[in-house]
Order: sequence, then C-alpha cells, then structure tokens
Amino acid sequence: MHFGGQSLSTHVPAPHPDWRQGSVIPIPLVNSAEGSLPFSSPLEPDGLVILISQDCDIVHASYEAEPYVEILIGRPLPPEQRDGNFFHGKNPRHLQFTVNTATAPQLYVVNIHEKRRIDRKVLLAGSPDNQVQLDSLTVALLVRWTAKRYTRAAFPNEFNERCRRAASRLRNRLKAKGDLITRH
Repeated sequence: MHFGGQSLSTHVPAPHPDWRQGSVIPIPLVNSAEGSLPFSSPLEPDGLVILISQDCDIVHASYEAEPYVEILIGRPLPPEQRDGNFFHGKNPRHLQFTVNTATAPQLYVVNIHEKRRIDRKVLLAGSPDNQVQLDSLTVALLVRWTAKRYTRAAFPNEFNERCRRAASRLRNRLKAKGDLITRH
C-alpha cells in the first residue's frame, strides 16, 4: 500500500517519544552509528551531542522521508574561556552557553562547522541522556543561532573594512561582560 509516495507495507518503529529538539544523545549511542562521524577533534567524555532537528522530523513515521537528524556538538570549556562575544548568538560561527549539571554549571561552545547529520535510526537504540538536559531557553537559542546562519545580513567587504577598527575596540570591551548584553 502506498500513501503519498511512501510505502506503508513495512513498519519500522518511531524513535522513543522522549526524543525531541534539544535532547542530548548519549555518546555511546552516537559511537554506535554506522561509519565514523567526522569531527574536527575527538569528542570529550563530557561533551554534548545535541539533537537540533525539529520534533516532527525526529519522530516522523517514514525513514524514507526523514532518514537523518541534525546534531550540534557541545564542547566543554573551562570558565576562564568564557567570552561575552560568543553568547546570545552574536557570533555566526561559535556559540557559548551554560548548562546546569548535577555538580555545577558547565560552559559549552558549539561550532557551526561541527553541525552534522546522523542516521535517524540510531535513536531507536536508546533514549535521551537523562544526566544532562538543556533548558527551553538554551534550546530556543541554539535553534535561532543555527537558523541565523542562513538568514543573517551580509555586508560588502569595504563596509566591513571601514568598521574593523571600531569593531575591534568594542569586541575587546565586550569580551568580559558582553554575555550580559542581548537583543530580543
């Protein structure tokens, strides 16, 4: 039987209903994926593999229509590497955020160049990491930041060059306390 071009004759279960945008995928589950995931550097034991795909794509009934989910890699940073210029989506390539862990708040950074896609069927082998959960504000920030990569304004090189000196001074002043400044 076919419905909308999709075969309904073979049924593969949907991922566990707890999977949603912002879920943290346990590292062993990612490592079980067929083939190796090409990261710029090895995944730290306390790193985060964050599911960034939209909820309806994660639990879609068809693996033909939605074969993959997208992930971001959260890399832990020591507190002294906190940089206000990387908070609140101000930088298009790096985003810093804090996650409350069982022991203490932990600083993380994601790099847009480490956004990957993995086979969605990997999610069938387990459930989200229950040791680390991102709050709804952080998930919304990650989604906006990822989407902004494709919708941000682009300026001519000449304009950027003329602004470079002032931007450098401002960036240095904001590095220490820039995480307090945001726009909504």
